[in-house]
Amino acid sequence: HPAKKDDNIKQVSKRSFLQTGAFKDASQAEEQRAQLALMGIKADVQSIDLGGNKGVFHRVRVGPFTNEAQLKKTQSALRGNNVDSNIVTPN
Repeated sequence: HPAKKDDNIKQVSKRSFLQTGAFKDASQAEEQRAQLALMGIKADVQSIDLGGNKGVFHRVRVGPFTNEAQLKKTQSALRGNNVDSNIVTPN
């Protein structure tokens, strides 16, 4: 039998990420990114200007993920290291 693609793997949006934090202070975001790297999890810091009185925030995100199993496995690894995360799907 030829190997068949697993049709049971649920696809998620092509741009789903796990966000582990958003900080006003860029150094806090870099510190969290470094902590994730020590866990073997690659994260990126994105700076976003929320406008008005809110100003610039530095988001720490892992991903993007292409399937739900991969996303959930990473989220579980984060939780096991006491790191909370939220699933985000940018527009």
